[in-house]
Amino acid sequence: MSDISLGYTIFYVHDVGATVAFFETAFGFERRMLTPENDYGEIETGTTTLAFVSLELAGANLDDAGGF
Repeated sequence: MSDISLGYTIFYVHDVGATVAFFETAFGFERRMLTPENDYGEIETGTTTLAFVSLELAGANLDDAGGF
């Protein structure tokens, strides 16, 4: 049997830049990346990456996919 691990958890937030900064300051996590548009960012936590997507980007992706 192989080991299973959680690689990514995605949170949908109003302000990606502020959320990434909060996790850096509050928990000492390291920023993996933040897009220039501040609509997607990732925090390195060890085995799991926390990803943050702006609500606007999420909505645009849903519109492109035909919604729910």
